[in-house]
Amino acid sequence: MDTLILEAIGDELEDLLEANGFKHIQVRPRGQHLILFSIEDGQKVNRARLSVLDTTTFRLSMADHQGTWEQAPFTGTPQALVRMLIDQFPFALADL
Repeated sequence: MDTLILEAIGDELEDLLEANGFKHIQVRPRGQHLILFSIEDGQKVNRARLSVLDTTTFRLSMADHQGTWEQAPFTGTPQALVRMLIDQFPFALADL
């Protein structure tokens, strides 16, 4: 998927996160992924990753306590996956 498209999706996801109280979470494309992260004490802390599977489907991974990606058994649109993070896994996005 083109980087410009991923950047546009990332901007939309940041708006969704901000509207739900997660203003500290940023979204940036990296390769064929969208990385959700925050900056804590000057350090980037990975929170979640959405990996492109096809033009409309992404796979969710979440960072463990060491920042290693753990693939979750969830796929869907980026918006649906972020909504799931907000509703079901808010601890993964919580302000540290």
